[in-house]
Amino acid sequence: MPKPMTRPMTKKLTALLALAPLGLALTSAYAEPPTDEQIEQAVQAFDDIRAASTSFEDYERRLGEFESAHPDILDLSQLDAATIERLTPVMFSTPERSQAAIARLGELESSQTVDGAIALINMSYFTMMANRQLPELSRLKIIIAHPSLDEAVASGHAEAFFTMLGYVGQYRPEQLREIRERIVTLDRLVSDEMDSENALGSTGLFDAINAITEDTEEDRAILERFRLKIASALRSARSRADDAAEIASALDDAITRTDGAFARGQLVGYDAPDLDFLWTSAEDLNAQKLSDLRGKVVVLDFWATWCGPCLASIPNIRSLVSYYKDTDVVVLGVTSLQGFHADQAKGRIETAGDPDLEFELMTGFIAERNITWPIVFTKQDVFNPEYGIDGIPHVVIIDATGKVRYRALHPAEDINSKITKIDALLVEAGLELPLMSKSALKDATPSDGAAEDQPASDD
Repeated sequence: MPKPMTRPMTKKLTALLALAPLGLALTSAYAEPPTDEQIEQAVQAFDDIRAASTSFEDYERRLGEFESAHPDILDLSQLDAATIERLTPVMFSTPERSQAAIARLGELESSQTVDGAIALINMSYFTMMANRQLPELSRLKIIIAHPSLDEAVASGHAEAFFTMLGYVGQYRPEQLREIRERIVTLDRLVSDEMDSENALGSTGLFDAINAITEDTEEDRAILERFRLKIASALRSARSRADDAAEIASALDDAITRTDGAFARGQLVGYDAPDLDFLWTSAEDLNAQKLSDLRGKVVVLDFWATWCGPCLASIPNIRSLVSYYKDTDVVVLGVTSLQGFHADQAKGRIETAGDPDLEFELMTGFIAERNITWPIVFTKQDVFNPEYGIDGIPHVVIIDATGKVRYRALHPAEDINSKITKIDALLVEAGLELPLMSKSALKDATPSDGAAEDQPASDD
């Protein structure tokens, strides 16, 4: 059964992991709850601090100024759960403040109202983030059973809940059985009216459904039901998003992750999703896109210069290329623009906004590493959701008719296993087998991770 890639996190959630552990006072002279205008001003001011700070010391100074300028949001006793959620990044600006927020949410979570549901969700989420732990399954069950959950989600408070659900796959299958019957009803919470952040969050629910379902007819139907509803919510949110907005790109990626070939279960045995080549190291490749290579057996090695296991696999790929020399087998190293180039001697070289520099550096890298097969930069990301790629290196084998036959292979795995697969595809297509024998290949194959191919680090 296809498993989706790690879901995209929104800017708000991603920011929580980067905040400095500083301890500052939490007092306030205000007795009244802050107004919407005060909250919006505080959130914008805090975003500006994160963007402008150049060091922990600078961040601490700016945060002190922020507290002096916005005392209206620091008296947690005056805040309801919905307001605390709106101020999530601020609440995580110090360990003390996050713990104070958890305590306040704990006071509010017993209510059976919408705000009680929001408090229950965020108390669980804040605890998970503060303690760097998985969400507690017992608390997820309580959230699902809350009488005001549906109303809380419908009013725009789904993101943290769906994000927690995205982690349930890290529990053992037997632990998930007790929560399965509750999770399979949650497609009712997904709608085309969701805003962009909550629609993005729903991909966590998709991850949860993938984790609890098995390869049975009943479970495939459940998975497809959720997939269709989540993909529809994402497309609806995307139709309302500004094309230039940062979240538009995240929505596009999420749509592909839930509505692409891999997510639909239509990858292996189906036509390979096309790849558009931005640049290739081989002038004689005679291809502008993957589909131009139809008629040959194609091996795709998805990789990047910063990936240590990718570099350690170079000797094995080199041997595979040597074995199939002068045959109708094409091995391609597939990557995408990273915005930087990892160099063992010079370290990280920034290339953001300068693709020609990244291509030039790759040319030198190919020569240094003795890469004897074409490297292509594709328009599509190296973590290609159509192929279900959530980690690299990742090898895909495509037959001569253009159909994906194998995926999720590792280049460092037994080369003879790959040869057996590729030879069978050559025979199937009526193409000639290589002249080299497997015994000769064994003698010529260097040990995996040869010294000259080892990276300085995984970066």
